[in-house]
Amino acid sequence: NGIDGPLVAPAKPEAWPIQTGATYGGSPLLTIVNGSQSGASSTYLLDTTRFARMTPDYGQLLTIMSCSHNDQGRAGLSYLADWDTRLAALRAKFPLAGVAVTTQNPRIAPAAWIREHAIRAAQMLGWASRNRVGVVDAYRAFMEDPQGLALLVDPADGVHPVAAGYLVWSESVITAMRPG
Repeated sequence: NGIDGPLVAPAKPEAWPIQTGATYGGSPLLTIVNGSQSGASSTYLLDTTRFARMTPDYGQLLTIMSCSHNDQGRAGLSYLADWDTRLAALRAKFPLAGVAVTTQNPRIAPAAWIREHAIRAAQMLGWASRNRVGVVDAYRAFMEDPQGLALLVDPADGVHPVAAGYLVWSESVITAMRPG
């Protein structure tokens, strides 16, 4: 519920109704809003109406953007200009919140665009530095994992992580979020 329409739950967790027997508390609070569209390129988020629906205001202090697997052969200045547009929109909507990006896991054969995907991952690191944006470098975490890519990425499509890959990815997020 709520897809292509208004939110069906109160935006801020403190406005959620208390359920009998439930306990609310603890810190910090992590709310995950997944605004993805399977198979869509990162340009999917450039549509202003879609962007508004995919970025509800939960009072968030950080937004992590994670996209690029479906960008095929795109790279370079025009690709990064799209990231500039998304960043400007996020900073305008959430002026007090931080922004971070995550690189995507590497691609392996039989996937197409392996080289271009690697170039995008490298370009994102420079873009993030120039724009003072945090980074979760999942690409590097996969490349440096001793298990090797063949055990981390689905050999059937060469794109999606397998269970061991998702663990590498999640650990890279946890590591990036640790203070200090």
